[in-house]
Amino acid sequence: GLFGGLFFACCLAAHALTPDQALRIAQGESDERIAALNEVVAAADPALPGYVQALLADEVKIAGGKAYVVRAGKTTDAATGAAAALPADGVEDVVNPNRVRRELETALAALKLFSPDRAERAKAVAELKDQADEAKLPIIEKAEKAESDAAIKAQLGLLKAAVLIGSEDKDKRLAAARLLADSDQPATRSLLLERLGTESDAEVKAALDKSLSAVSSRLVWGERLGVAFTGISLGSILLLAALGLAITYGLMGV
Repeated sequence: GLFGGLFFACCLAAHALTPDQALRIAQGESDERIAALNEVVAAADPALPGYVQALLADEVKIAGGKAYVVRAGKTTDAATGAAAALPADGVEDVVNPNRVRRELETALAALKLFSPDRAERAKAVAELKDQADEAKLPIIEKAEKAESDAAIKAQLGLLKAAVLIGSEDKDKRLAAARLLADSDQPATRSLLLERLGTESDAEVKAALDKSLSAVSSRLVWGERLGVAFTGISLGSILLLAALGLAITYGLMGV
């Protein structure tokens, strides 16, 4: 948690949302806006979450080639957060199509990977499982390097592999399939099974199948150990009950 907080603070010193970036995220075609958003997200810019939240709340306006946040009657510069005066003319509301809105929500979840709160980071990983794409890979890798919690780090590794395994690049899919072979999580088996059903390349399919066998074998041993432990636990309870009855009946002369 402390390491994540320090990393986030370092990002604050190293990056700042520029007026040009703020404008490009709010204005233009959806593809251009999403590309500009991913560019800032990849830098883990700590000024971005507040701006993204303002965009999602429809609080951003454009005027005179600049983006402004208008909230509760107060206007601020979208990039710096400094108080500003909204121009009298040429003010436009920012409209977010569904696709852009989804990307904004995904970006917000990705930026939470650097939160000092462990629970919030874990929640962000869960939110990104069905939303992340290759554009979010740089920030996922950056978060994985910065993460100090072993469980979340493992989840980020799985998330990275899950993103790569859906790549259009065959080499990336192969690398992801081999990376997943070392996993011991049930979710990995489900992911591999899902990808096997959709993969068309024979080499990648073979790698997926090999990884699935390795993961399944590892999970089977874990399941066997779990069953053995459960059996010993139940057996111990029955043994104690039997001993108690034996002593009781023995004292009664039965």
